[in-house]
Amino acid sequence: MNEASHIEPKNAVNKNVLVTGPTGLVGVQLIRKLLDEGYCVFAIARDEKKLIELLGKTPHDRLVILKGDLLNAADLEKLSHDLQNRVGNLQVVIHLVGGGPLTSNRSLAPQVFDLNYTTTANLVRILEATNKLSAVPLFIYFSSLTAMGMPATPVDRMRYDETTACNPVLPHGKAKLATEEFLKELATKNKLKAVNLRFPQIYGGDNDPLISVINLLRKGVFPVVRNKVGSLPLIHLTDAVNATYAVIGDATGIPGNYAVYVICEKSYSYDYLTDLVKKKYGHSGTLKIPYWLFYLATLAAEGGFKLLRKPEPLNRLRLVSMTTDSHLTCEHPALPISKNSSDAAEYYESAEPHYPTASARITLTAGTIDQVVMKPAKLPTNPPNAITSVI
Repeated sequence: MNEASHIEPKNAVNKNVLVTGPTGLVGVQLIRKLLDEGYCVFAIARDEKKLIELLGKTPHDRLVILKGDLLNAADLEKLSHDLQNRVGNLQVVIHLVGGGPLTSNRSLAPQVFDLNYTTTANLVRILEATNKLSAVPLFIYFSSLTAMGMPATPVDRMRYDETTACNPVLPHGKAKLATEEFLKELATKNKLKAVNLRFPQIYGGDNDPLISVINLLRKGVFPVVRNKVGSLPLIHLTDAVNATYAVIGDATGIPGNYAVYVICEKSYSYDYLTDLVKKKYGHSGTLKIPYWLFYLATLAAEGGFKLLRKPEPLNRLRLVSMTTDSHLTCEHPALPISKNSSDAAEYYESAEPHYPTASARITLTAGTIDQVVMKPAKLPTNPPNAITSVI
């Protein structure tokens, strides 16, 4: 057990935050941000040593690690004991645990559901059992654009904002939406504020999926559908962290006790990404495949991976997403993206955002796709699958 585990919580001023999923892409950066801002962070982690290693030289004097798995019955009992005896009142709970493959394989649906919904329900249960939930004013959940799914009827351009009707089509999206609805009921029952943050694909990490896209473009073998226009909604890691922190800072400005925020940097076309990679490396290209051939190959992959009971690299529902232009707006209700960076302005929507009255502001100083592409991409040994958008 590391030294941080023995630190007594600081309760003189309630700046206590509970974070789940701290070793993920966003978790480590978010913990650093919270510690820098003076918060005491209680992190539920399955691998205590991994978290310490990932944080590196980040000061640990206000970090308390609660070791446990939210899907393990014995760990839940231990976590309940730790919450009761080592944690004071919490200002905010940030639930990052979730995810899973974007598969259409129904045999994997229970696994995806557990990773998203069941972990949330178990977290709430132990918070209730230890009388922590009743004192929590804010609960933030990392959801996904997959919760919104796709329009019920085919369209050439998909538009998403907080008012868009949800129609999830994959187990991942259905699990995310079910979790959002669970938290909505929880917020009403317990009179706390629940905020669901719907993010697109997050980039900016050492081995995030965008690196695989860049590497395939450099080799000229990134597969796209011939004569189809598609785009990839993205947000930089730093901006996802800043968005989360902005919600914490403006909790009192959130209308009612439940809110959903769609937060995105921009949807980038594959042609744009191709040109950007070419500008940096002098060569770039795509492998243009007829739609019918892509469809048949995808259908065959679905069948083969279904027999193997493994997630397929691509399915027909994601193929539709890949060949559709996705447009996201983040102007409503309360978390606009600020365009005050001269480097970023060129790559954002030309129209100025209409800022609402809420005080929270997200500044995309790091969220420029060119900054990521224009530095040498690290070549992961086992690059993740990343040939479609996350929707």
